[in-house]
Amino acid sequence: QVANAAADTMVLLKNDGATLPLPKDTAVAVFGNGSVKTIYGGAGSGSVGARTYVSIMDGLKKADGLTVANAQNNPFLGCEEHSPLDESKDIEVTEDYAKACADGADVAVIVISRGSTEGADRNTLEGDFRLNATELSMITRVSEAFHAKGKKVVVLLNIGSPMEVVSWRDSVDAILWVGYPGERAGTSVAKVLTGEVTPSAKTTITWPTAYNTTPAHRHFPGNANDATYYEDIYVGYRYYTTFDVTTAYPFGYGLSYTSFAYSDFSIEKQKDGSLLAKVTVKNTGDVAGREIVQIYVSKPEATLEQAAFELAGFGKTKLLTPGERETLTVVIPVDALESYDTENSRYIIDKGDFTFSVGASSLDVKDRKTLTYTELTVVRDVENVAAPDTKFDYIQKDSYKIPSEENQKANIALGKNATDNGHEGNYVANNAIDGD
Repeated sequence: QVANAAADTMVLLKNDGATLPLPKDTAVAVFGNGSVKTIYGGAGSGSVGARTYVSIMDGLKKADGLTVANAQNNPFLGCEEHSPLDESKDIEVTEDYAKACADGADVAVIVISRGSTEGADRNTLEGDFRLNATELSMITRVSEAFHAKGKKVVVLLNIGSPMEVVSWRDSVDAILWVGYPGERAGTSVAKVLTGEVTPSAKTTITWPTAYNTTPAHRHFPGNANDATYYEDIYVGYRYYTTFDVTTAYPFGYGLSYTSFAYSDFSIEKQKDGSLLAKVTVKNTGDVAGREIVQIYVSKPEATLEQAAFELAGFGKTKLLTPGERETLTVVIPVDALESYDTENSRYIIDKGDFTFSVGASSLDVKDRKTLTYTELTVVRDVENVAAPDTKFDYIQKDSYKIPSEENQKANIALGKNATDNGHEGNYVANNAIDGD
């Protein structure tokens, strides 16, 4: 049960040529410090110690239908956990070793790992948000060796938050974000790789192309006394979708081993002010799977500036066999329609058209419906007891310069090549993203 629960949380980010699931009797060659020193949970106050745990290497060795071709004399046996500060802890993969593994295995599985804890947010240094030279060389050499033999390469991301993928993802065939899979980590990973479990999870955070494309980059982390909340209402996907900023993977994104069709989307007002959304999902593929349906709301701007849309509700189907369908019912609460009016210290439901979009991600919309509210409603007044002493800078549509496509590409290049020089270094990228 533990392994099945973990498998249900894994997000398939890439799967070219149906690389996954792996067919039975597949010999895999396993690489990466994280294959042996798998990170199964968070650190700090999020740490839970397991008496024993199954590494990804051990999980693949024990999986039905898989063999680990390089289980013996593997250079990663006895390695240390990846360190973002000490590249020497990462084991180098030589060209000769990569070629030898490509001769003896059907598929390469590379594990990239990163620890997470409070007070140690991602930085733009190599080895943290970006791959370090040893990791990048491993992906390059393994991919070249296996592709030369017509064989596929799978990358497993054993990480708690997004990292830069644009610079290397074209070199591999499949990417699975396994996250922190718990004490049965390797067992749960094997379930997804072999197809015992079809991946169905979605990204709960936008994956940026580079650190400097995030809405917080110019002010975060600030200092001990001053950190500007520059994003204001444009947190996460609200920023990327409103200002059309390119992402590596959007919010709510996730692939499957099967496919789904959406139909009969409807939305109705209820007596208590909530809304009832319904949509039918059909499995149109060849294997059983589950789908997460997402509903977003676009609010009118009669009174306040609004993001392009916000997540209003979601639901997940049961396990649907090929050809099977299910009608999901999602309750959208009243507060999903509300907005906070800062100037008047009140929560309101504005007048105008509310457009509801149903889809498989924030960028994969299947259908839309609109409901009209003819009057502004004040839901509740609140006392403005925390007003700032001074007005701070924040993103607004009428003053923010939308990044052009050229500047976004330049910014991606900065994210690949620049090192973190604090605020001074980020200011260079700030000019690129804002188009100055």
